[in-house]
Amino acid sequence: MPSDSRSAWKLIFNTKINGNSWNSFVEKIENQGKLLILISPEIKSTDNKVDKHPEISIVYGAYIEDSIVKSPNWNGSSKNFLFSFSHSSNSLKRINSDPKSSLANTNYVESNDPRDELISLNRDIAQNNLKVFNSAMINNNYQYFNYQTKTLPNGLGLGGQLEYFGLWIDSDFIHGHSFPSATYANSNLSAIDFLADSESLSSTKSAKGPNEFLIKSVSVFECSDISVKMTGKKGTKSAVSKNPDAVAILEMANRTIYSKDFIENVS
Repeated sequence: MPSDSRSAWKLIFNTKINGNSWNSFVEKIENQGKLLILISPEIKSTDNKVDKHPEISIVYGAYIEDSIVKSPNWNGSSKNFLFSFSHSSNSLKRINSDPKSSLANTNYVESNDPRDELISLNRDIAQNNLKVFNSAMINNNYQYFNYQTKTLPNGLGLGGQLEYFGLWIDSDFIHGHSFPSATYANSNLSAIDFLADSESLSSTKSAKGPNEFLIKSVSVFECSDISVKMTGKKGTKSAVSKNPDAVAILEMANRTIYSKDFIENVS
């Protein structure tokens, strides 16, 4: 992520706050850049029971550098990237209970000390499946954003080609998909690489195939240095605020993080 986007972030959209509304989503993201978009899909086990495993959390996401502009054409920047993050609290417990594991004896007790939170964040990233897909510099299909059209896809897409995006949010705000793309050299983000309770898990699929998923929630962060905007100089930030990317991803994965004041001692 560009250095000027790694500082304090502002949550500008969340389905729990703004509702499952495409129009509200568009209102917040259109003509905005330096955005981090996080998607939490519905998941199911092999017996097709959705949300049977609340300990399993998955996040797909994208960082978007340039402003999101409605257009029938591709736009965007090579600074964009895609990522996926899968989190299993059960697998963490198994790792922690294994005396042979180099990650054993990790303390996962929630703490009010931001230093403890940072240690936990870094260990979570190391122990779980975080995959980042940067631009492969093969084509310029970085981002596509369109709506209210009859002949072209309506939604937000990153990478790939029309109808086969690296990551796609449909304008119905229910369906999404992920296909391997040359743009970001990404695999199918909706493929899950771990097992829980001896059962295979996957994102909830439609009948169209394994690349599609149903959207459970969406969050969008504006990735700019808010302290600079407010004061013209960088303020002193907490340990957690220095790592907002890890905080955002893990909170989407149901990890409670404390001391989340993103700006401290601004004055």
